Amino acid sequence: MRRPPLGSLLTAALVALTTGACSQASHSGETLSGPGRYVYTKHGLIDVAREPLPRLSLRRTIPIDGRSRYLVHFDNRIRPEQRAALEAAGLVIDGYLPENAYVVRGSAEAAAAARQVPGVRAVVEQTPVLRLDPALLEPVAPGLFRPRASTTAEEMVVEVVEPAAVEAVRQAAEALAGRAEVAGRWMVAARLTPEQAAELASRADVAWVGPAPRFKVLNDQSHVIIQSGLGGGGTPIWDHDIRGQNQIVALADSGVDTGSCFFPPDKIVKYEDWAGNGGGDEIGHGTHVAGSIAGDRNNNGTYDAYDGMAPAAKLYVQDVGGSSFGGLNGIPYDLGDLFRPAFAAGARIHSNSWGSETSRYDSTARSLDVFVAENPEMLVLVANGNSGPGSGTVGSPATAKNVLSVGASVNGAQANDLANFSSHGPTADGRIKPTLAAPGHGVTSAAAGRDCSVVTQSGTSMATPTLAGGAVLARQYFTEGFYPSGQRNPQDAFEPSAALLRATLIAGADIMTGSYAGDYPSNGQGFGRINLDRSLYFAGDPASTRLMVSDARVGLDVGEQASYDVVLDQAGPLRIVLVWTDKAGQTGSSRALVNDLDLRVRAPDGTEYLGNYLVGGASQPGGSPDRRNVEEVVYLPSAAAGTYTVTVVAEDVPQGPQGFALVGSGPIVVDGQADPTPDPDPGPGPGPGPGPGPTACSDLTAIPDASQVGWVRNDDPDVHHIGDDDIYAGEFQGQTHVGIVQFKVQGLDPARPVERMTVTLTGQTTQYFAGGSFEIDVVDFEPLRGATTYQAVTGARALRQAVAVIGETEVGAGRKNVIEIPGDLLTGEYLTLRVRGVGPSNSVMSWDSGYGTGGLSIPPVLGLCLGEAPPKDLDLAPIGTWNAVEGQRMEETLEVLTHNSGAPLTFSATEAPPGLEVDAATGVVTWTPDYQQAGRYEVFFSVTDGSNTDTEKAVILVEDANEPPVFDGLEEQMVRVGYGPLIFEVHATDPDGDEVAISAPDLPKGATFDGTTFSWKPSLDQVGDWEILFVADDGTYAVNGTVKVRVLGTQDVAPGDDVNPVEAARGCGCAAGTGGTAGLLPFLLLGIGLFRRRH
Repeated sequence: MRRPPLGSLLTAALVALTTGACSQASHSGETLSGPGRYVYTKHGLIDVAREPLPRLSLRRTIPIDGRSRYLVHFDNRIRPEQRAALEAAGLVIDGYLPENAYVVRGSAEAAAAARQVPGVRAVVEQTPVLRLDPALLEPVAPGLFRPRASTTAEEMVVEVVEPAAVEAVRQAAEALAGRAEVAGRWMVAARLTPEQAAELASRADVAWVGPAPRFKVLNDQSHVIIQSGLGGGGTPIWDHDIRGQNQIVALADSGVDTGSCFFPPDKIVKYEDWAGNGGGDEIGHGTHVAGSIAGDRNNNGTYDAYDGMAPAAKLYVQDVGGSSFGGLNGIPYDLGDLFRPAFAAGARIHSNSWGSETSRYDSTARSLDVFVAENPEMLVLVANGNSGPGSGTVGSPATAKNVLSVGASVNGAQANDLANFSSHGPTADGRIKPTLAAPGHGVTSAAAGRDCSVVTQSGTSMATPTLAGGAVLARQYFTEGFYPSGQRNPQDAFEPSAALLRATLIAGADIMTGSYAGDYPSNGQGFGRINLDRSLYFAGDPASTRLMVSDARVGLDVGEQASYDVVLDQAGPLRIVLVWTDKAGQTGSSRALVNDLDLRVRAPDGTEYLGNYLVGGASQPGGSPDRRNVEEVVYLPSAAAGTYTVTVVAEDVPQGPQGFALVGSGPIVVDGQADPTPDPDPGPGPGPGPGPGPTACSDLTAIPDASQVGWVRNDDPDVHHIGDDDIYAGEFQGQTHVGIVQFKVQGLDPARPVERMTVTLTGQTTQYFAGGSFEIDVVDFEPLRGATTYQAVTGARALRQAVAVIGETEVGAGRKNVIEIPGDLLTGEYLTLRVRGVGPSNSVMSWDSGYGTGGLSIPPVLGLCLGEAPPKDLDLAPIGTWNAVEGQRMEETLEVLTHNSGAPLTFSATEAPPGLEVDAATGVVTWTPDYQQAGRYEVFFSVTDGSNTDTEKAVILVEDANEPPVFDGLEEQMVRVGYGPLIFEVHATDPDGDEVAISAPDLPKGATFDGTTFSWKPSLDQVGDWEILFVADDGTYAVNGTVKVRVLGTQDVAPGDDVNPVEAARGCGCAAGTGGTAGLLPFLLLGIGLFRRRH
């Protein structure tokens, strides 16, 4: 993980020079490394245990009701019992501040008690600076700030610590500003000067003060693109009668022209005038948006030209105003006030085609997160913005975490291109934006004031409602019980969370490959362009679109994990998506994430993939866990068949437990989705038959490749169809068909016995079936290589003849036949089955091979049920994954579960990276990775007692802990006008070995700097003290270093004037002299730690 850099001026290292001595020493400050030591604030990265907090000149926190505000910093991930201990001490936890810190309220006595809680590293009083937007401040000295010099009042938002404090803070703001309003449960709005804002921020019941956002609007093939993608050409979701019935979707916009034929009388369940303009739509923006969501031109609930994506849905309209300038004056700063009445009316989708111009996590974005965290069924969509294609142009509230932010693709045949106006991420703290893209260029929808007329517009404003309409259809899919069977079943209906809807839409999204889209995922297209046909599985759909969902509302606490076995019965693309609704972050933090979950997927061959570590649009082994986003994806374009272990790990949950949604899309075996073409006939003949067969084994699975499955025929001994057709068996017009399928078993643990096996065959057709049975033999057969003969197959020796017989009532198209096989018949690496017909002529049955043309693409699956391994005399505990960070010492202890002999143990490691050590006697593993060792390592640890040995593999993931560069000594300088020029060199090194570039962004007139050498011959009008700023940049962090230069006039007396003036001007100016320059202040001011995010 790369540590986010500091923002503006923070505490610098200040060195006092001793008088009377010439000092050449420099002070570079202490640079601390490793995650967890620092808290992330909008004023910089601070080690609160070792650095003073930035202060506000002449102000400190004013306690309210005897309680002040404190930062409680822990030395590791915060556990539930530690949270409880703080509360037991009398502290109120107001929120989380990354990393490992709480913002709390309480008395001085409670704060003192908190210092005794195990794991607490520091408890410090929060200073008012940390509650003020940096734009309202200016530096006075290192670590000391004052309000920005301005007497102009501007609209500001004041966040309070709890709803009960709103009125008291409003009154305090009113006393300062003359007028203040309650702007939500947690907010007050007032016009304040920076000085007045600082006065309010001094109160302990104020959480944040910052400038108010200014909202503005963000200005016929969309329904096809959204429902079936670029090559689909249809509307499969509507074809399944999912058109928005019984769904209410809310929108906040410039109003709606209710006289348009797109909005019949029963379309709008409520119209709220938030702007006080009397309703209507002056600019036509809201009318176009509402039409794109649920417009129904002919009031029939079905699609007519230019209808919305969910034409049968109802609308809840919130008119927030609008003018020809695009401004919206009815949007509350606390968006919870906007969403709450819509939610109470039954709306669970809320569409917002507007935004502001800040890419930061501000009060408005936070208020969205607060509401959704409290109401996790509400899916809020917000336009990403129209300021693209530059980086970081996304606008709040699309910068929230619990939002589906929407970018705009081009419409029609160019839908793989991102519209050039569509705003790009990342957010200021590095999160991926937008979430998804949808057609937003050239979208035709309802026009205001023109009865049934339409108008074509472009913008993320147009993309957002089309995607919102698609989300309505996805929600209806779940509420009407289409999952898991793919058919409407009221008994399966449930209310999906917003996180589940986001994950479902991400799982089926098309990866865009055109202009401005970027890689996958990217800050252009986000996680792709919505494609409902890939996201939603229906009976009869291809296996590659099967859907697996888990809506885990209770969730996990820190250190816990949830694992799922995901079985693929054939090769194909696999996408696993994790999404969670996070607790709201602190507006004053430079990082919004609170609860951090990790997605890990282990393939059948043991390869592990981490969420959001993709290269070239596909997941790759290695990488580091994502520490920023609440959406994580593992995408394997060509996943092999077999069992995948999907694990959700609660890496850091300071405000838990944390629920989540997990969605898988691909050829996944899901209960209820096994039969693409189910046969509902329960009676005799082809169909489900009399009842369930054996339970399929799944401890270890295998499928044949194309060279191992097919059939042969008697009429021409050399004719065979291996790899290009299905498994045929039986006799037809004198031609005898014999099927063959061979499995190669890999990855079998020799210590675990095979207790039994199952082979699952899926009926492909009964076109030639006329009654009869089919015999399955296990035969001794050489490895198939895509070619064999009829004689070889029929003449093969049976290890067990008629291991199973499939009767005529047990076969059918789409029907699964599960065949049970004794475990002792697996005598080597291969298991081969022969399928022959038993019964009348003209009776042929086929089962899907997975490779035949026109088949179902469901290959045979071999499953093994494995017994437990016999007890070991020496058993080393499984290790799994360890995490390490460059520059930090890692220590783990190998655990021995069984040690029967009692003999001394010796531990060792093989394939260990340089520097890793194992204590041979204790099994303690230590390693401090250097700054070139980030990556993934597989290390094998062993223990032996002299007679027995056991070995386990550990995967060690080393995070890149990039350290900032360090100046190599910056010294005070002095120069006299008329002498010189003053020349000195500036150097910096990087602990990681990265290349460092040094610049001087604000040179005095006449000075030059070439990256190493500073040169300046000042003039008489430049006499005085100067601070020259140098910036050392390693590509990730930029560090400020400041050198003081004193320019002396021709007659000024300088320290050491008893020596040559030229030499004095070039000297260090160490001793403070007398005369005009008496009382020389320290020259050296090294701004170490003044890191700024690079854009």
